[in-house]
Amino acid sequence: PKYHAESYLYSKFLMSYFKLHTIDVSLLFELLIIFLHPTSIDFSFVREFLESVVANTLSCTSKRKLLLRFFGVLNMEGADIETIILSMQILVEPMLRFHFEEEGKKGRLGGRQPASKGSLAAERNEHDDSLVIDAADLRHDARSEIVDSIVINEFMSK
Repeated sequence: PKYHAESYLYSKFLMSYFKLHTIDVSLLFELLIIFLHPTSIDFSFVREFLESVVANTLSCTSKRKLLLRFFGVLNMEGADIETIILSMQILVEPMLRFHFEEEGKKGRLGGRQPASKGSLAAERNEHDDSLVIDAADLRHDARSEIVDSIVINEFMSK
């Protein structure tokens, strides 16, 4: 966003849209764009919103999608290092910090290794609410399952 008012309205729009469509974690990455350009407007409300959402609002499924999306950004050729750093600082780190604090309170800090897909243990843990990402989820061909920012473009074009 080139103009300050446009950036402000864009951030307000995306935050409102996300409250209605919390499954679309790509919106959180779109909000990071606000921090890529210097501005005189205080966008700390966006940072607070993002940190609150990743810690308190997202379901475990959405947190997995967010991590997979982050790993997808890391694997992209020509990925902007500033976007990667912002993603880590504003989205991933608060989410993991909250998760580890909660697991520590439950006495389960350290977690467990995920069960192999198709195993009896995996079937038993199918509805488990823990934050586990299987290495198989990070395959290159699994990226198509990650929600993309195309949703925003489609919404804007309607």
